[in-house]
Amino acid sequence: KPVTGASVSFQAGTSSVSEAVALHNVTVVLTTASPSPCPVHVEFAMYPGTAEAGRDFLAVGGTVTFPPNAGNGATQVIPATILDDLLDEDDESFTLQLSGAGSSTQHLFTILDDDPTPLASIGPATTSVPEGDVGLAAVDLTVSLSAPSGRVVTASYATSAGTATSGLD
Repeated sequence: KPVTGASVSFQAGTSSVSEAVALHNVTVVLTTASPSPCPVHVEFAMYPGTAEAGRDFLAVGGTVTFPPNAGNGATQVIPATILDDLLDEDDESFTLQLSGAGSSTQHLFTILDDDPTPLASIGPATTSVPEGDVGLAAVDLTVSLSAPSGRVVTASYATSAGTATSGLD
């Protein structure tokens, strides 16, 4: 028979962990005026936000069950599996949702990126063009990153004269 007067909620409304953490437990808490002789069940589901299911986390759903006679403040955990990657990106989030047993509450879970910002390089390191008395000569240089990035990457550059005189040679 259904339990009346009991509800289940997240212990905290938010949590965040490094993407290198493979498993993080999110705690849910039973609130009840008196222990129930029946188990208390609550359903949970995980929904993508900026984090992608299957790429950043494993989206699972299921049931959390508090055993018969669990009292006020009893806790259970929902495991959240985080998938690490090597891509420098913004922090990403997903939502855990509880429903049933007088509960309809959400938990915002943020995955903190831990990957280094890729380094920009320019090549070739040296280049030369034939000197002429008229006009300008164009030189193509390639800018590349040491690793892919999930962010917009900008790089500043400057030229230096070396043995040539800027504006004359």
